[in-house]
Amino acid sequence: MRLRRILVLAWLFVTGLAGRPLHAALGETASEIEKRFGRPDPQLQQGAHKNVVVWAIETPQSERLIYTVTFDRRGRSIAEGLKPGRRAILDEEIAKNFVANQLAVRKDDKTTRLPRPGEKYTFAGELFTRAPNEEVWVDEGNDLMVIRATGREPFVLAVRADFLRGTY
Repeated sequence: MRLRRILVLAWLFVTGLAGRPLHAALGETASEIEKRFGRPDPQLQQGAHKNVVVWAIETPQSERLIYTVTFDRRGRSIAEGLKPGRRAILDEEIAKNFVANQLAVRKDDKTTRLPRPGEKYTFAGELFTRAPNEEVWVDEGNDLMVIRATGREPFVLAVRADFLRGTY
């Protein structure tokens, strides 16, 4: 585990990402995200919705993470997700950093709810139930829901209400 952390930090330093988030934060534009990651992966754009842009990010272990961003009509991101590509692993440290960076944009953490496993909660007028293999942060006041799923198909996802309502 310690070796993996060292490799991740070395990769961040070499790629120039040290001190910057590995991903964007909700509300950024495509050009802001491209400054961080370069152009989106053209092969991954095939079949994607016109408001969705996809990047492939290589980890220090040469594993591919898929970073997907959905934009609203104004060109601001309203949903961001990170998941492993085939046979890749979503490193725990990367997943935790994704969550931390999304939560950092909130103005006040007193409005954040952390539902317990099996607990029902609402966001954007929809009812959800927290699964046992999830961590969930719900902040209706700051229009933010973040989900981190572990297990067989791990992912991290941050969304605004407009994404769930389909009003983008």
